Amino acid sequence: MRDDLTVIHYTNNCEEEGFASRIRESLIQAMGDLPLISVSQKPMDFGENICVGDVGSSSQNTWRQIQIGAIQATTKFVCMAEADTVYPPEYFQYTPPVEDTICCARPMYVLMARTNIVCQYWPKKRGSLGASMMGRERIIRGIGHVLKTLGLWGDVDERNPIFEDVFQIMKRSFFWLPTAVISIKTDHGVHEKSPNYRGKLRSVPPFGDAHEFYRKYAG
Repeated sequence: MRDDLTVIHYTNNCEEEGFASRIRESLIQAMGDLPLISVSQKPMDFGENICVGDVGSSSQNTWRQIQIGAIQATTKFVCMAEADTVYPPEYFQYTPPVEDTICCARPMYVLMARTNIVCQYWPKKRGSLGASMMGRERIIRGIGHVLKTLGLWGDVDERNPIFEDVFQIMKRSFFWLPTAVISIKTDHGVHEKSPNYRGKLRSVPPFGDAHEFYRKYAG
C-alpha cells in the first residue's frame, strides 16, 4: 500500500442513496487499500467519517469540506473523490511531481443524466477539482487563504471568482489516464447548471452507451 496518499470523499448527501451507494462501491474497488476520509453532511459508515451537519450545498461549503478532510489526513498528498463520480484504478496510482500544483486527471467526461437533457458524455477539457490530487499542506493553506474573508459555512457559489484563486495560487497541471473519469450529473447535484461542452458523445469506450452506463448506477 502506498503511504503518501489519502482519498477525500466529500458529499452533501443529496443524491439518491441507491445511486450514491453504487458510486461508493465503485470507489472502494478502484482505490484499493488507500486511507479514506469521508466528509459528509449526514453520518456515514464510509472510511473515517467527519459529519459537518446540514450546512447546505454551495461551492464555499464544498471547499470547506475538502479543507476539513485534508486537515484530518496525515499523508503528503490528498486526492478528491466526489459522490457522483466513477474513477478508474489508475487515477489512484498517480503521484504528483510537486506539492504546490493541483493535478487534474484527463480524460474526463460529464455524463448528463438530468431531466429533459439528452443522456450523453460531455468532455470536460479543463479538468475538475473532483478528479484531482495535490499536496495536503498546500491545499489546506490555499483554501484557508481564499476563504479567509468568509464564514465557516455559507452560500457562495462557483460563479464567484474567489474560487478560481485556489487554482491560481497553486497552479494547475494535467495528467493522462488510460481510462476516463466519469462525473454523472443528476437532478440532485450541487450545481444546477453546467457548461455546454462541444463534442458530446453517446458512447465512450470502455463504458459504452451513456444511458446504459447511467442505469448501471441509478438502478
